[in-house]
Amino acid sequence: MSNLCTACNKRPIENLKRRLCMKCYQQLRKKGKIIPGVRARHILQKEESIREMQFIKSYFTHQDWIYEPATFRVNDLKYTPDFYDMVRNMFIEVAGTRQAFHANKHKYGIIKECFPLIGFEIRLPNGNLLSTDENGRYIWEE
Repeated sequence: MSNLCTACNKRPIENLKRRLCMKCYQQLRKKGKIIPGVRARHILQKEESIREMQFIKSYFTHQDWIYEPATFRVNDLKYTPDFYDMVRNMFIEVAGTRQAFHANKHKYGIIKECFPLIGFEIRLPNGNLLSTDENGRYIWEE
């Protein structure tokens, strides 16, 4: 795989998600042609994406998925799920840690309530589905 920008094929890649050099990325962004949800095969190796990389390796057996596919907006709340699985027509949130899950669980409830027809599930980095009890409350099991 080439380490050159996919738009100009001249300069080295600086934006790994979109495989663009910084000049091409800025030009496309100014023109409004950078669209959220473009497939990403290369997620930056930063602290919060290490668990997402672990999830990709342990869960997906196909290439039909999109990283950070869309942003849902409800009043002042903005939420971007981690993945969209095109095979199952399902948005997936990877709950990296118990603390991160509990900090954001109100968002998950609002999204499920406001968009009931959209498939949404929360999974652990190992690919297991986060289970719920008989009252619909999430049970964190590692």
